[in-house]
Amino acid sequence: MSLVTFSEAYSLSTGIEVEGFVKSMEKGQEIWIDYLQDYRRVCNAKLTDGKGNIINIAFWGDDISKVRNNLKIHITDAKWDDLKKVLYKTKFGKIIVCGFNPNNIYDDILNLKNRNKIKSFNDYFKHIETIPGSIYLSKDKKEYLVICKALAQIEKFASKFRNSTVSSAIKYLYNKITLSAEQIHSILKIFDICIPCERILRNTIPSKLTESKAYITRNPFKITTKNTIPETIHLQTIIDLYDAPTSSKLPSEISIVDSSEDEDFTPVMIENIKHCRNYDVSGDSKC
Repeated sequence: MSLVTFSEAYSLSTGIEVEGFVKSMEKGQEIWIDYLQDYRRVCNAKLTDGKGNIINIAFWGDDISKVRNNLKIHITDAKWDDLKKVLYKTKFGKIIVCGFNPNNIYDDILNLKNRNKIKSFNDYFKHIETIPGSIYLSKDKKEYLVICKALAQIEKFASKFRNSTVSSAIKYLYNKITLSAEQIHSILKIFDICIPCERILRNTIPSKLTESKAYITRNPFKITTKNTIPETIHLQTIIDLYDAPTSSKLPSEISIVDSSEDEDFTPVMIENIKHCRNYDVSGDSKC
């Protein structure tokens, strides 16, 4: 197999090998599969080649947790469904992340901790800073150090609930790095920093949302336990907002480049939420 363009993919039935950026991921849903006599989770999205060409794509089952918006992926074996006008990976295909993969952050930190290389996120920042080379985990090291600094700043101010530095760092990791609320929660717990997924989500929702006159739900968050294995998190939190602006600006405490601007943290009420669930979060739902 060899890489094909999106226009070429339309004329092929199987054995399609494509590459592109994931965009417009929708909320996943469980659908009944007759031949399996079971439900399977599917998530619709779009794949763009960066040149204005777009193709519809569907991710199934465990593949959903491997991808996210803005992630560049390579699919080794896909099939085009001409009836439903959608591309999907076959059971023989693989999804390969091209370049930086945010999913590797957790494993990298945990590995260094288990090898007694680091004892805190501040140690992690210093460790990465001293490593030779300009690339780390397939990302420009200066840019990766911003991620490390964000984690170190959360570590430093985590005990202060209403803190602009923590809020901005969480926004950065969630919006810019596209880590899910569970992933941020899981990474922080490596060094026993317990920030609930609910707080993470509250910090990622822009304060401008309070200006709208939208419906306010009384119980916007629902955390359910679906796995008895501690610390097991498979799927992302899903939160739907009608038209919420996003922000990834970092305050000067986090940004490596000096900045004169900072964002004040404003407690917000969660509005416009139609669906929000944390899947497979074992243990205390408050943590």
